Amino acid sequence: MEGQQIRKILKTSLSFVQPASASERKLFSTGLSGSFYVFGLSSGQTFVAHIPPDMEHFTLRTLRGPLPQLREVQWKRFDSIEDLNYQTNCQFAAGLSPAEQQVCVKALSPKRNYGRTEMTKIAFKYYNYHPILERAICLQQAHQAYRVAEILLADRKTQIQALLISRKKTKINQQQTKGEKQHVRN
Repeated sequence: MEGQQIRKILKTSLSFVQPASASERKLFSTGLSGSFYVFGLSSGQTFVAHIPPDMEHFTLRTLRGPLPQLREVQWKRFDSIEDLNYQTNCQFAAGLSPAEQQVCVKALSPKRNYGRTEMTKIAFKYYNYHPILERAICLQQAHQAYRVAEILLADRKTQIQALLISRKKTKINQQQTKGEKQHVRN
């Protein structure tokens, strides 16, 4: 396959993103925590992605498509405060030449954008991420915000329950009036 064809397959826009089914999750080992999604490109290339809850290390495995030799894509964030770039690693099946492998990695790697664009939540240092990586980052951030909201909701429910219990306790422990004391004695 020519390099231009590979770029065309991998550089197309996203056509769909949906939660992965149980059979699609089987591409990954059991016991992984996090979320699993199916990403489809307009070219027909489809990946199942594992998005961990906290770590910025995204793994895609090829489900189907015109480029089955591309087995796995990993994006791992550099451990640097100054740089928000991701390292791209790919695993290939036999039959793809080193030149074709390099084209795949280059097509999936974040690119530095030297233009004067505004900073966004995703690209503080002006990087153009692959659409799948950009969407995976957004999904991870949404899941993290959801978990924080769940924790806050549980905490508020506990606080409400504590207030209700303390209100009931004050009723029970109220001092008895003079009439109630006489009624108890008789």
